[in-house]
Amino acid sequence: MKKYVAGFMFSPDKTEVLLIEKLSPAWQKGFLNAIGGLVEEGEASAEAMAREFEEETGVKTAAAKWLHFATIEIKGDYSVDFYKICSRKISAARTVEREKVIRCAVDNLPSNIVPNLAWLIPLALDEKISFELPVLFREKSAN
Repeated sequence: MKKYVAGFMFSPDKTEVLLIEKLSPAWQKGFLNAIGGLVEEGEASAEAMAREFEEETGVKTAAAKWLHFATIEIKGDYSVDFYKICSRKISAARTVEREKVIRCAVDNLPSNIVPNLAWLIPLALDEKISFELPVLFREKSAN
């Protein structure tokens, strides 16, 4: 099963989140999504999060600073570990690769977000949840 990471960097006051305008895969083209990518062979999930974030935004972060708050498993084909971090470094983020990095107001997210962000972002910001263990969501199989 392939494993991916996706992360949200929030401003320290939690009013803004950093997203990326996707060019691929085709179903995400033109949509805003969390920043992330594929976990490489032998790489820890949090290390992949820090690496992918730096590659796509130019901002270096420590893997240990990212909090793994949720995992979504998709029909046994792949899984995505979702991370969050609050940092002043949000202001240093920039577009590094072809996909555009965008700061968005948390209380006024654009209409072109990947649909699950509408509940993943509020979940990440919910201070009543400790996330000692990440929340696991499993997509139902077609059978």
